[in-house]
Amino acid sequence: MARHFLGLYLLIAATLAVVSWGQDRLLQAYSGPDTAEEKSTAAMVAVLADRLREGPAESWKSRLAGIAARTGLDMRYSQPVR
Repeated sequence: MARHFLGLYLLIAATLAVVSWGQDRLLQAYSGPDTAEEKSTAAMVAVLADRLREGPAESWKSRLAGIAARTGLDMRYSQPVR
């Protein structure tokens, strides 16, 4: 009986190890380093934030609405970023 238990235990441990290894390989394959597109998006958001800080906070809604209309992006005003 102990031999069957030990065999089952080793089978479960080996299965978990293989599944964990496979999951790690999938995560490595699909989550690479930052792409150039993500970096350029972050740069554009930083420029936009700087431009918004230059003007009064009351005009942010209208400025964001204008940018959203020109670009077709879904942009919403939530609160001032200071």
